Amino acid sequence: MDFLNWYNITIVLGMLLSIPLFFLELGQYRKQHRIIFSILLLISVVELTGKYFGIRGINNLWIYNIGFVYLETLLILFFFKVVLEESKTQKWIFAGMVLFALWGLINFFFLKNKESFHTDSYTTGSMLIICCCIYFFFCIIYKNWYLDQNLLTLPVFWVTTFIFFFYSSSFLYFVSMGLQLDQMDYRLWDQLNFILKIFGVIMYLVFGMAYYLPVFGKSTSTSKSL
Repeated sequence: MDFLNWYNITIVLGMLLSIPLFFLELGQYRKQHRIIFSILLLISVVELTGKYFGIRGINNLWIYNIGFVYLETLLILFFFKVVLEESKTQKWIFAGMVLFALWGLINFFFLKNKESFHTDSYTTGSMLIICCCIYFFFCIIYKNWYLDQNLLTLPVFWVTTFIFFFYSSSFLYFVSMGLQLDQMDYRLWDQLNFILKIFGVIMYLVFGMAYYLPVFGKSTSTSKSL
């Protein structure tokens, strides 16, 4: 089927994997999971709607601009606002969210063509997200966050790691496109885009599965105590 391909099927799978977690005890991770599920639901709708419009010859870039460029960026920044609990850091992230949202409204309605991809906004949002990821890793290394915990059992560590990988790669990809490197062969761009999609689906699958870690951890601890 043209409508369903490996890319959007895998993204929807990540979203579906996350649904049972609503019925499990997540404790302190409950709010994080709700935000991550919102991202998965948003991107599933964006990808399926965009694909539906695309195969019918209807311009779908405005859908990707609203969902992928602006709303997903704001949701990920909100995720980091929850994760990075320092008051000053939260204020900086909130300020970044407000400024990015205002820029997005102005850019979408007044400056940019709605039927072209907003590369400048995407790279700006990516930079904000990458900065949040770097600060998270900085806090782990230099501020001894989670010192008494195994990082490999923390959902937020896996989610942040794969956000960092994906957005670092996509940032470089879209910056390169913005430089209009005409000398590069189209087939190379296509291959790079395919690799970026692989990074993307891995990230969304991690989103869908990461918050099972504390649930399995509790089960293991209970079994050992018995």
